[in-house]
Amino acid sequence: MKFLINRHRIFILGFYFIVNTSFGQSDDRLSKYFIGFTPGINFSKTSPNDTANLNFSSRNKTGFNLGLATAYNIKDNISITSGIGFVSHGYRVFCDTLPVNNKIVRNTVNLTLPLGMSFRQGGSTKSQIHEKFGVVLNYNFASKSDTLTNAILNTRFRVTETNNNRIYPTFYLGVGLGGGSGKGDRYEFGFTYHYSLINIRSMKVEGGEFYKSYFPLNYRGGMLQASFTYYFNTGNLKKSDEYFY
Repeated sequence: MKFLINRHRIFILGFYFIVNTSFGQSDDRLSKYFIGFTPGINFSKTSPNDTANLNFSSRNKTGFNLGLATAYNIKDNISITSGIGFVSHGYRVFCDTLPVNNKIVRNTVNLTLPLGMSFRQGGSTKSQIHEKFGVVLNYNFASKSDTLTNAILNTRFRVTETNNNRIYPTFYLGVGLGGGSGKGDRYEFGFTYHYSLINIRSMKVEGGEFYKSYFPLNYRGGMLQASFTYYFNTGNLKKSDEYFY
């Protein structure tokens, strides 16, 4: 009888050791380094300080962004964030007096290298508010100069532009909601506003006979961006030592 009781105790202690060791190893493998992906959309237009001709209007253009995201936890709720990605953005110019072929849409693609800080608040990893700020180094693939027309035939107006800065910085500030998984991964939904201090593109909207009538516009490359980011904890990518025993 005593033997059965001792064997029962040994079984319980052994089961507790196996469970505790397995979950402990999973937690121990968690890392401060994260890697993931971040798709999203953005809204951009010409400089809001520009005054367009009464017959013309500048409107928002929808673009997309897709990139690789990385993060390093300084603390549980503070991270350094970075990555690399591509952003499609631009502007739309409308001639409000034309019934058809009344717009010119400009789209360009940037290679982006962001660097920033992220702060998280919340009672649990499943529900958190985050704020972020930082800077993005942009490389613009647009040509040095270009001319866009509202139609190939019977052109009524055009936009001539000069690319002033192929490489330029933008600053961003953002807020959002997010959470985490039991495996140490985390996700974020958020909005960021990107602001540029310089005009990256100078433009003229030209119309009339021989394009003698024109007015200037400027494009800074700023935008409002909505994105989703999922971070994988790199500790989960490591093989557990228990597989080798």
